[in-house]
Amino acid sequence: MGLERTGGVMGWTLTDPAAPAFLSSTNTVDVTAAPEGGSAGDLGPEGLLFIPAADSPDGQPLLVVANEVSGSTTLSRVGETGTLTRVGRSQTTPFTYAEGAAEIPTYDPATRRLFVVDGATNGLDILDLADPTRPTLAGQVDLGRYGASANSVAVRNGVVAVAVQAEEKTDPGVVAFLNPDGSERAPAVPVGALPDMPTFTPDGTLLLTANEGEPNDDSLDPVGSVSIIDVAGALAAR
Repeated sequence: MGLERTGGVMGWTLTDPAAPAFLSSTNTVDVTAAPEGGSAGDLGPEGLLFIPAADSPDGQPLLVVANEVSGSTTLSRVGETGTLTRVGRSQTTPFTYAEGAAEIPTYDPATRRLFVVDGATNGLDILDLADPTRPTLAGQVDLGRYGASANSVAVRNGVVAVAVQAEEKTDPGVVAFLNPDGSERAPAVPVGALPDMPTFTPDGTLLLTANEGEPNDDSLDPVGSVSIIDVAGALAAR
């Protein structure tokens, strides 16, 4: 559980769903430091991603946290009792405060790459996690040709799907299909207004997006919707 306002992450066990039990908490925030200066720690945990041992680059379970206020992405080892031990950190440069420079992460076990939505650049950052203690920037993808900004990202079977909103958020957005190196895999597919949370079905044949359809200042309020994309059909369009 990410504590978006105070910072930090808390862990709970759901072995008995009727009685969740607290396991641990971790927080790197330095309340004495000016947050705008970049030395106050990891601020605003937005996207949390658990990487099981079977998919982890070093065979041990990891928790990835993208912190949108500080623009940092952290990796923590998950112990058998749920304790978290931070092992790696990546900081976007130049430092930007409260611009969503690290928002939603997703991980491709085949390439050991982490894809993180970067709201500061309206793009996608690609981190190499071959060594979880030293996540390194492997590339950055400019998504400007697809729309205003990326809202979320998902990966399955080597296909990276990015939900991108239109320049005018009430207009239909798209899902961009990329390769793990950031190059275009297939033409973008139009979806509803303000697409978010792209999700592959377990077999990878379909991709769903939740299109939020928020109103603009002129009270134009598009319909919220869900888009369902045939992945094989979308990739065949290339």
